[in-house]
Amino acid sequence: MKLEVEQELNIRQKKVRDVKWYLNVRVDMVRNIDNGTKEKTAPHFRSKTYTSLENDDNDHNLNEAFQKMNGSLEEFIHKKSNWIVNNVLGLAVNTVKYSPISGSSYMKLPSKLYSSLSITNIKNEDRKCFLWSVLAALHPVERNPDRVSHYMKYEDSLNLTGFDFPVSLSKVEKFEKQNSLSINVFGWEDGEVFPLYMTKMSNGSNEIDLLYLSNDENSYYCWITNLSRFLGHTHNKSHTKLHYCHRYLHGFMYINYIVNDSIFKKYNTQKRVKMIF
Repeated sequence: MKLEVEQELNIRQKKVRDVKWYLNVRVDMVRNIDNGTKEKTAPHFRSKTYTSLENDDNDHNLNEAFQKMNGSLEEFIHKKSNWIVNNVLGLAVNTVKYSPISGSSYMKLPSKLYSSLSITNIKNEDRKCFLWSVLAALHPVERNPDRVSHYMKYEDSLNLTGFDFPVSLSKVEKFEKQNSLSINVFGWEDGEVFPLYMTKMSNGSNEIDLLYLSNDENSYYCWITNLSRFLGHTHNKSHTKLHYCHRYLHGFMYINYIVNDSIFKKYNTQKRVKMIF
């Protein structure tokens, strides 16, 4: 059954790329009651909701989803005594296209991210968090880097022709090309960091890493000032300083391993990194 579910998820991801999904199983159950008759019920048991980006491996999440449903079924049987599974009526794969909304106004960082001390979170009151984060990366300041006033004087230095604010993820590539920049955008959800957009440009020292956060009410871009420190603080239990490959989020002790592209030939998908707090 797991294989069929995985195949169905892959089919849907090929159509819409990024999806949110959960599983829902309906089970026919029966038990004998005191007067000798049989009582029936058909409860639903569902997994939690997962986000799968293009090229993600769903194996781990599928295992967890089935474990969650089995656990809920066992709990039901334990609390509602004498129930027996008679038949599985159906297993539904529920998906919806995952389309993060455009970055907008200031959001306070979750404490787990704030403690990494590797993110500049601009306190803007407009819808230009993407712009201010890029300018913060291009024109860094040491004191109070979260103040938008530091970067307003540089606003006209970028080519914003054809852009409205807030800026959606789908517009990042166009922005890069118009301004000869390399920009990577990472997401964070449930303690995991994962690539949302990886640059195809190659501009050396001008490469900029942004963090994209969202909740039910808002979404926001921040500047990741040091990706290795950010991931090292949260992912590296040994606290050894590591250098991280942007695309694969894999840490190495020596930066020359990252430069050697052959190191990554065995990888063919973008990775998620579980953050340890």
